[in-house]
Amino acid sequence: MPDYMNSDLMHATIVLTAAVTITWCVIKLSLMALRWIGRFRYKQYIDAGIHLLDWPVMLAAPCGVVYLLAPATLQDAEILTSIQHAATVGLILAIGWFAAGCGYLAKRVVAQRYRMDVADNYLARSVNTKVSVLVRVWVALVIVVTVGAALMTFPSIRTIGAGLLASAGMAGLVLGLAARPFVETMLASIQIAWTQPIRLDDVLVVEGEWGRVEEIRPTYVVVRIWDQRRLILPLTYFINQPFQNWTRRTADIVATFTLAVDYRTPVDEVRKAVEPMIVNNEHFDGEAWNVQVTEADARTMTLRVLATTPSGSAAWDLRVQVREQLIAWLQAHHPDCLPRLRGEFELPTGAMGPAE
Repeated sequence: MPDYMNSDLMHATIVLTAAVTITWCVIKLSLMALRWIGRFRYKQYIDAGIHLLDWPVMLAAPCGVVYLLAPATLQDAEILTSIQHAATVGLILAIGWFAAGCGYLAKRVVAQRYRMDVADNYLARSVNTKVSVLVRVWVALVIVVTVGAALMTFPSIRTIGAGLLASAGMAGLVLGLAARPFVETMLASIQIAWTQPIRLDDVLVVEGEWGRVEEIRPTYVVVRIWDQRRLILPLTYFINQPFQNWTRRTADIVATFTLAVDYRTPVDEVRKAVEPMIVNNEHFDGEAWNVQVTEADARTMTLRVLATTPSGSAAWDLRVQVREQLIAWLQAHHPDCLPRLRGEFELPTGAMGPAE
């Protein structure tokens, strides 16, 4: 048998490789058993947990095994130190990965428990917004702590850290100034998560645009505008700037529009004509509707039509549909009631009338 087969390094390599392989096999069999159990109960939660946490476990367990078995199989102190250092870094990264995965797992479980694809989703939007923002803050903190802990295992990085601590006053001032935007954004994230001026799927009017809150990120918010454009706003905007939130308390909203008509328009007939347009509309919630004259100027009077709806999108659809139907009804039954410009023309005294 060759000499290298009897060497300490080759023996340690074989032992550690076998240990890592056995560990992986045990983990895989455990995950298969867990999936089998999930076929009977809590399938969606178990599948989500395995999907998010299997790789961190697959990394952490072998690193732990290598760290524990290396001293018993290696005699070379330098090689042992290097292997244990690599295992320590891998274990730190795996723990950070696992912690971040737990945050995303909690978010997914909450999303399954509190679904937003229902008519009355006020509580679901509130809970999902809070969990979504807090999970993103948690993941950001986990990344910072994990990277910092992994770097501190290197002696050269620890030396730099000690030098910074020696000049903590100036370093703290510089770091505070540099990290101010990050800290403001993190505080804004926490404030939005708890006070909730906006929630996921809220209907907003912001910067003159109507849209829904699609995403709330750690540093910005994505608003999906009605024409499928995306408006990106910094998170601090919703703390420092005014905006309209149509679904702050409930999703119910009053759909309203105005129409300028001539003074000869029979308002009672218009009210009777509008009633079936609203009552038979699928977006009307059956609570209330009305037609009123709200303004009058020298040329026209203004009719205001309003009706209650269950959501902001339903209000938009009802508004445009009833407006189209009302204009069509006026054109068909009272074309003389559409806005017109009047004028008086006086003939000079003694002028001849029209020729017969």
